[in-house]
Amino acid sequence: LMESGTTAMDDVTLSRRIGAQTGGIRSNMMNTARFSKTVNNSRDSVLSIFMLRGKAVKDKSKELFQIINEIATDANLDNQRKALEILKEHKIQFENAVISSGHSFASTRIASRFSLLGFLSECTGGITYLQALGKMINEAEDDWPSFVTKLQGIREKIFKRDNLIINLTGDSKTLEQSRPYVDQFILNTSTTAGSSSTTGKSNGIPFQQEWDDKKLLPKDDEGLVVPTQVNYVGKGGQIFHEGEHVPGSASVISKFLSTGYMWNNVRVIGGAYGGFASFGPTSGRMFFLSYRDPNLVNTLNIYDNAAEHLLNLEISDDMIEKAIIGAIGDMDSPKMPDQEGFESFQQYLRGESDEDRQQWRNEVLATSRADFQMFGERLAKLKGTISVVGSQKAIEEANKEMNGALKLIHVVESQQQQQRSRL
Repeated sequence: LMESGTTAMDDVTLSRRIGAQTGGIRSNMMNTARFSKTVNNSRDSVLSIFMLRGKAVKDKSKELFQIINEIATDANLDNQRKALEILKEHKIQFENAVISSGHSFASTRIASRFSLLGFLSECTGGITYLQALGKMINEAEDDWPSFVTKLQGIREKIFKRDNLIINLTGDSKTLEQSRPYVDQFILNTSTTAGSSSTTGKSNGIPFQQEWDDKKLLPKDDEGLVVPTQVNYVGKGGQIFHEGEHVPGSASVISKFLSTGYMWNNVRVIGGAYGGFASFGPTSGRMFFLSYRDPNLVNTLNIYDNAAEHLLNLEISDDMIEKAIIGAIGDMDSPKMPDQEGFESFQQYLRGESDEDRQQWRNEVLATSRADFQMFGERLAKLKGTISVVGSQKAIEEANKEMNGALKLIHVVESQQQQQRSRL
């Protein structure tokens, strides 16, 4: 949508118009879960939302809406040359991202073994998506009519009036002035989803209702092979289960582990560039991750010893206070107006109220020694799965110590392998 131009403008002209008339327009996918006061990994909790986001000064509000409308309804999707260029560029970008930010791909890969939301994120931005890019390039080259029909069908499904939510952030005068442009934008949006010939299934059943957990990736421990001299070591799994209440103290303790135990053991002693512990309150899932790590097995051992660290910890009031401050800082960090507006929009989409956030904040502030003990006990029962991004040599050496536990999956070829493939 952003790079193909429209029927009236090529991609260069569109880009220049966006730069001259606005402060920027971008598109993105947001996969998230509806707010819940208990762990909820059900299929019905999943939200998958396509967004067009832009900003402009008050006098350019009309132009902003006009450009977004043209992108949404009139982008020139039937442009095989541009589509192939974007797909090939995207494939290279993702291959580089796996090599440089393998920890995020390891995290997404682990999540895809536990819930529809994790699986969806893997399919739209993980290793599975990277693997699909190669197939999409082949289809776009060999059967363009079918490929462009899919693109057009997706657009028709997304940009329809009853599927539209508009969020504006600005002062009262700007919002009042923008109202006619909003009304016109809505009028220009289609009221139908298009014919079944272009949109695939026409039964109107949301994909969540057709979901079966058997489609989740298997809970295999994996070694994802890329050309690199460092490792990205991930391990994660459930510590809170479906329907259980997650206290706000969980965010304090995971932050405490990240900035203390993980920092000291994975980064300072282990020599990695980074070590993280993260916890998802809605999923009930705990992750341990390392960044540009010279170790593999030793790092996994550090993860496994985290529970013992918490259970044997003699924590002072000062340490608890600092951990609480860190967690509150993540919740209430200063934001620019557009960031505040977007965060409010996300809360609206998820169904999270100000009262819900305040309750969580109160629980964070009430964190006690007993909460650290409780979290440690849950962590001790963690039956996690492993995802490691690293070189074939490093993974094979680790397998000698782990009795072949890591299943090797080749994700990105080295330059030498690519040359041999071409030959």
